[in-house]
Amino acid sequence: MSSIVDVRLGDYHGEWVLDSGVVRYVEHMGGDVIEAELEGCGEDYTDCVIDDVVKRFGDELKLPRSVLGSVRARLKALGFPLVITLREEVNVSIVEFRGKNGNAQLIIRYQLIS
Repeated sequence: MSSIVDVRLGDYHGEWVLDSGVVRYVEHMGGDVIEAELEGCGEDYTDCVIDDVVKRFGDELKLPRSVLGSVRARLKALGFPLVITLREEVNVSIVEFRGKNGNAQLIIRYQLIS
């Protein structure tokens, strides 16, 4: 079993693993582990996995579709294995993407206007 994508966003930890040619999604929740086979993935599982990663990533961070389209394209270019982590600072959330072909960041700034 080898990890092809590892995502850590605050309390969320999801992992996509390749197990004997089958892609499995593993979610770590506290001490529990939920595991399921990723449906619809064939031998070329790249698009299937990236689509699932982007969907879950967008759901967790509540990102607009236009941003998710750019994230999807960047993840595909970075290549497997991928590690995605969230770092929070004062008024900024920084999502770091590390893949076989390089690194990228998504910077989300928060501003309160009164």
